[in-house]
Amino acid sequence: MFDDSDGFLCVYVGRISNEKRLDVIIDALSGLTGDRKAYLAIVGDGPSASVYAKLHGKENRIYCKPQFLNHKDLAIVYASSDIHVSASQFETLGNTVLEAFASSIPVVVPHTQGFSDTVTHEVDGFLFRPADRDDARR
Repeated sequence: MFDDSDGFLCVYVGRISNEKRLDVIIDALSGLTGDRKAYLAIVGDGPSASVYAKLHGKENRIYCKPQFLNHKDLAIVYASSDIHVSASQFETLGNTVLEAFASSIPVVVPHTQGFSDTVTHEVDGFLFRPADRDDARR
């Protein structure tokens, strides 16, 4: 992403709205250090899309050009990613986790209803305390 072939690509897929808590993911990623830069691709659309689209760019390490993708293109996005991330505190099932698993990528999501039913911590993903940016970063 952004001409950094060694970068670590995190992808969020879904509705772009306040209750999805993208602010937690962005804060967690911005505090990461190391040799590989972490980038966030935000895929989807919704009422807060314009807020995150303004952050699009290499300097923020965020890709956000709001639009919904068809299943074929979405599969390519997952397959091109290193990890799927979400900070939503309420999901009945968390379909995006299942989509990520279908593409054989791990997930980082809060330990909440829905996610905790499908993710086994440190086996196929990582569960963090809801809204805890530091725990999400770890």
